Amino acid sequence: MAATVTAAGVSGFTKIPPAGQSGFLITVSPDDRSAQKAVTATAADAHAYLAITVAGRTWILPRVLRAFTGPLEIILHRMSQLVVLHRLLAPAS
Repeated sequence: MAATVTAAGVSGFTKIPPAGQSGFLITVSPDDRSAQKAVTATAADAHAYLAITVAGRTWILPRVLRAFTGPLEIILHRMSQLVVLHRLLAPAS
């Protein structure tokens, strides 16, 4: 299952509970929330991972444990990759 989000809010870097890992949040528009919940629920039910593709590059996100009904929590194992993805999604103005 795939979903395309064309507009979303991207937070600055923050600590994501419970482990306190560095990450950021993506808040999709209200029109895209049902698709977000469906994709993340499918991944959680299958004990699967999500992928995010931006500008032709794909990042595999950690295993989904539950459907996301709020912001997507973006955590990557390597901080350098997290910074690259964040810059693509929220370029400095």
